[in-house]
Amino acid sequence: MEIEIKLLKDREVDQKNKASGYETLLRDGIPLNEHFLALKNKFNNEQDVLKNNVSIMAKEIEKEENANK
Repeated sequence: MEIEIKLLKDREVDQKNKASGYETLLRDGIPLNEHFLALKNKFNNEQDVLKNNVSIMAKEIEKEENANK
């Protein structure tokens, strides 16, 4: 029972933190369009990094597979 209460409290805190992030976007006086562009750029940059990591790992796996043969 105590664990369930703790989990519910943690979930409530997480939801409040997520909501406060949106409120911050609205309060800072910067147009939402600018925020969306910044988030899009950040997403694209992180996606590129992750795609590069995937390709590097795929090459390493291929090298290991060839070495095992």
